[in-house]
Amino acid sequence: MGWACLNPRSNATLGPYEIDFLWRDQRVAVETDGGASHNRASARERDGRRDAWLAAAGYSPLRFTWLQVTERAGEVLGALRAKL
Repeated sequence: MGWACLNPRSNATLGPYEIDFLWRDQRVAVETDGGASHNRASARERDGRRDAWLAAAGYSPLRFTWLQVTERAGEVLGALRAKL
């Protein structure tokens, strides 16, 4: 993994969305979901629409929970390495 891959744009605008972490050249978009705001059905519906839009635009959408980021970082890094 090159150094450029380690520096995504955070809170980047892509189409109608703000993406938490975006690797534009590699076409990878990462969303990090906190439990408080992403446990509702409306949030899951919105997230699904965003992921579908990203995939249709040629991006690989990856979504990680707060638990994954804070307690299972190896899983997160493994998924990122596979895409980047």
